[in-house]
Amino acid sequence: MAEVVDAFADAFAAGWAARGGQSDDLGDGLDVDRSDVVWRRSHAGAAPDDSDLAPFSRGAGPGRPTTGANATVGGAGAGSGGSGGGTVAGGTSVRLLGRLAEAGVTDRVELTDRKPDWMRARVRLDADVLGVKRTVRDLGLVTVCEEAGCPNLSECWSDGTATFMVCGERCTRACGFCLVDTRHPEPPSPDEPERVADAVARMDLSYAVITMVARDDLADGGAAHVAATVAAVRRRRPGTRVEVLISDLKGDAAALEVVLAAEPDVVNHNVETVARLQRAVRPSAGYARSLALLGRSALAGRTTKSG
Repeated sequence: MAEVVDAFADAFAAGWAARGGQSDDLGDGLDVDRSDVVWRRSHAGAAPDDSDLAPFSRGAGPGRPTTGANATVGGAGAGSGGSGGGTVAGGTSVRLLGRLAEAGVTDRVELTDRKPDWMRARVRLDADVLGVKRTVRDLGLVTVCEEAGCPNLSECWSDGTATFMVCGERCTRACGFCLVDTRHPEPPSPDEPERVADAVARMDLSYAVITMVARDDLADGGAAHVAATVAAVRRRRPGTRVEVLISDLKGDAAALEVVLAAEPDVVNHNVETVARLQRAVRPSAGYARSLALLGRSALAGRTTKSG
């Protein structure tokens, strides 16, 4: 497959160069700027596999925890080819360092200075923030604001809004940028959609954002639960616009149709980073899969966005 991709890229590079007035006799090994998605393969160069995934992501349970004291790049704590789950100086996991190296990332920016004051989010506990907190607690809801450690929580909650996270607070994936807990999740709560609708009504929201954890343990990835939440909000607050920020639903087009059939006003799905860094940043997802989801949503006539 790597040879096919190289030939494909060279052929297109030669074609575009010819269109631009350059010679089309460029030969093999063109000097073009490539941003390939990292191949899913072991560091030893074996056939593509999941050897660099964490045990949890492979379906093998939580695995054995390692610490920086006994984990070194390429050492015993790193597992095969430096793709283990230990940490090195600076707190970066050996597995992540291996994926970054495959993507051509070898240097990092040392953060030696504190952020300037204008970049620092201020924690506020005014009446509006406490009111949102009380509503969320009374209804037993989860917000991505808290679970992901968002620094802008005070700002949003002061404005009387929050992003509700459904399907529980445990995610089946372990993306490198996210603080949401990765554990085997509980079954979705059947009454959660109605509780979210209650919160939207109490907070008098004209625009509600509903996100979700990735639920790879469910046949539909949690699509039916998201659709039920949209429907519950529609019944309770017909005039409220609803945005759903969903996972890739494992690339299941039928599951996406379930969400689209609920007619959310906006469908949001984040690709998070460029194609070249997908394997390092979100190893259980895929750039092409995310683009396919966004394309299907747009073709269905939904306002579609990504971040």
